[in-house]
Amino acid sequence: MKGGKLKILIITSASDDPKPAWLLAREIKKMGHEVEIVAPDKGEVSIKANEFGIKVHIIKLPRRETENILNRIFIAIKFILKVRYLCNTNNYDIINLNLGRARILGRIAALGTGVKIVSTIHGQDPAIFKGFLLEKLTNWLDNATVAISSDTYTYFSSFGFSKNRLFVIYNGIDLEEIDAVPKKVDYLYQELSLPKEIPIIGMIAHFYPSQTNMDIKGHKIFIRAAMNILENYKRVHFIIAGTDKQGGNYKAAVEEYARKLRLSSHIHFLGLRNDVANILDSLYCLVLPSIIREGFGMVLIEAMARGIPVIGSNIGGIPEIIEDGKTGILIKPGDPEDLAHAVLFMLNNPKKASQMGGAGRKRVEEKFSSVIMARNYELLFYQLSSSEILKSNTLKL
Repeated sequence: MKGGKLKILIITSASDDPKPAWLLAREIKKMGHEVEIVAPDKGEVSIKANEFGIKVHIIKLPRRETENILNRIFIAIKFILKVRYLCNTNNYDIINLNLGRARILGRIAALGTGVKIVSTIHGQDPAIFKGFLLEKLTNWLDNATVAISSDTYTYFSSFGFSKNRLFVIYNGIDLEEIDAVPKKVDYLYQELSLPKEIPIIGMIAHFYPSQTNMDIKGHKIFIRAAMNILENYKRVHFIIAGTDKQGGNYKAAVEEYARKLRLSSHIHFLGLRNDVANILDSLYCLVLPSIIREGFGMVLIEAMARGIPVIGSNIGGIPEIIEDGKTGILIKPGDPEDLAHAVLFMLNNPKKASQMGGAGRKRVEEKFSSVIMARNYELLFYQLSSSEILKSNTLKL
C-alpha cells in the first residue's frame, strides 16, 4: 500500500468549526487519496467539503445539552451502526476520529471491521473533559493516536495511554487561504471608530463553561490585565472576539466583570466573527492567556501567519508555538500582572514587537502549515496500512 492511493474516512464532532479536520481532508485529497467525511449536521464542514468535491455523510451525534439520557443512548447506537455500515461497505483503509464524541463512538463502530483507527486528541484537561473515563476505556482500540503537541503526548501518556500508539503531529493552517485575504490594517479602527494611533490588543477565544468554574481561556485575566495596562498606558483599547460554546453563558459574566471594573469604554466584545484574518490585521498583538493546558492554540499560529506578535500562557502546547522573546512572549498562567507587563513591553518596544511578528510568520511556514500537517498524517497512514513498524513517535519531514 505504501506510495499508493488510500481511502480515508474522517469523522468530526464539530460541524461548525472546519479546522483542522477539514484542512486535513482537503490536503489529503489534494495528495491524490480518496477522502470522505462524517459530520453531525449540515454545518460549515459539510459546506466546505461539498464545495471541494468531498463526499459528506451526515450522521447525528448525541448532545448532552439538548437530549435526555435515553435519547442520547439511542442516537449514539444509531451513530455506531451507521458508521459501522460505512466501514463494512466502503473498504476504507483508515478512519480518522476527531474530538471526544467522534473518537469514543467511532472506535466502537470501527471495531472488527478491519479499518485502521487513527484518533486525534486535540488536548483537554481531564478536570473539564466529562468523557475522559470513556476516552481511557476506548483508547486501546486505536491503531494510532495523534497528539497535537509534545505536551499533549506527555500528558496523556502519564494517564496510561500507550506510548507505542501515541504520536505527535502538529496542527496546521492554510497559508494560501490566509494570504489570499487582503490586509486591512484599519479594519477594526473603522468598525470601532477609533483613531489609528491607538493600539488595539486582542483576544480571540470562545467562552467555554467549566464544571470547575474555571476561567478556562483566561478572559477575566485579560480584563484584569487591561486595567493594569491602562494605569500605565492610557491610549490603548482591547477587543475580545468569540461566543459562548457548549451551551454555556459565560460571556455575560465576563462582560459584567468588565463593567464592574469600569472598563466598558476600553474593551469591545465583538461576538462570533468569520473575519478573523482582518481582525488580526488591526491588532498590535494577540493574547491567549489560557488557564488550562491548551493542546495547541490555533489562533496563535493564525496571528503569526498575519505577522502579528503573540503573547500566550506558558502551559500546554503553547510554548511549542511561541519562542519566548523571538516570536512572542510567554507568561505565567493566571497572572494578570505578568500579562500586563508583557503587553506593556510590546507597546514600549514597537520595533521589537514588529520583529517578533516577522519571526512568527517564518515559524508558521516552517512548522505549522496544513501541507506539513497532512504529509505527516499521510506518512502515518501509509505505515499503518502497510503494517510497517512505527519507529518514531514524533513525525517530522
